[in-house]
Amino acid sequence: MSRYILKRILLMIPIVVIVTMLIYCILNTNTDSILYSIAGLDAKAEVIEQLKVEMGFDKPVVVRYFKYLYNVVVHQDFGTSYIGNRPVFDDIMGKLPVSIRVSFNAMLVSTLIGIPVGIISAVKQYSILDRVCLVVSTFISAVPAFWLSMM
Repeated sequence: MSRYILKRILLMIPIVVIVTMLIYCILNTNTDSILYSIAGLDAKAEVIEQLKVEMGFDKPVVVRYFKYLYNVVVHQDFGTSYIGNRPVFDDIMGKLPVSIRVSFNAMLVSTLIGIPVGIISAVKQYSILDRVCLVVSTFISAVPAFWLSMM
């Protein structure tokens, strides 16, 4: 069992690297919009170029990504927010208690609903009730979580 858990943990490393790389590349495809949001829409081209050099946007995305990854892993530095000019780590930690509470409540509700629905579906297999439970659970799992939580 411990070997299985260790294998799963080791498999998480490349997944995290790939996901962070994809997100980093998507967020850094249009650096001009980031620079104009920092400097202002009426900023001159010289100011944008200077800001681009200061923030490292003049380097390729791959170089910036590995520098970011190095800072995260070695120094636990997630960088500075472009919008609030605060450390990103502080923003994450400020919102972490609420995220944990919402996640716990979601798991609790899904467990309290999922186990009885699963038992009903197993006991009343191939009945109308089983089919209704299947359709409702499929619909709920297909609906985006953010929309369902607002409803």
